[in-house]
Amino acid sequence: MGLAAHEVLTRSGVDVVGWGGELLENERPFESLAQVKEGRANAIVQEAVMLPHWQEIGRDLNILEIEEDVLTGLYEDFCRPAATVEDGCFPGRAAFRTLDFSDFLVLTRADLANDVAYAVAWILGETRHALEGQCHHLDPERGPVTRPVDPAAMGRTPIPLHIGAARYYRAPPAS
Repeated sequence: MGLAAHEVLTRSGVDVVGWGGELLENERPFESLAQVKEGRANAIVQEAVMLPHWQEIGRDLNILEIEEDVLTGLYEDFCRPAATVEDGCFPGRAAFRTLDFSDFLVLTRADLANDVAYAVAWILGETRHALEGQCHHLDPERGPVTRPVDPAAMGRTPIPLHIGAARYYRAPPAS
C-alpha cells in the first residue's frame, strides 16, 4: 500500500518534501487519522477508508481525485485497478475515482529462501480466519479483503509468485 501511495503522489506531481513539507508514514491507519484530527498532518493518503473513523473526519476533508492517466499507469505497471468510491460514502461527499486498495500483495526478493516463502504463504493461508475475523464488522462490499479468504484465489496474483509461495498455493492443505 505504501508503494502505491508513493507512486500516486509521484505520478501526480506531488513533491511534499520538495515543497517544504514532511511525509509522516505510519503502519496503522489509526495513527494517520489521529495526526489529521490533531492538526499534525494537513493531508492523508490511505487505503482504509471503510473504517468508522473515516466517517468522523471525512466530512471535514477535501477529497482529491486521482487523475485517470495516473490510475491507468498504475494498472499498467502494477496491475492495481481503479475504483469509484460511491456517492455518500463520506457524509455529504460526491463519488470520486481512486486506486482500488482491496486485497493486498506481499512482495519479496527473488532470492528469499524457498522454505521461508512457503512459510509466509502457509501462514497467510492457514491463519486466514483471523484476518476474516478482523473484518467481520465491515460490509464485505466495502471491506479491505475479499471474503471468505480463499487460498486458491490468493495464489492468483498479477505478478509471478515466488517459487516457495507457488508450492503452497498449488496445493494448500485442506482446512
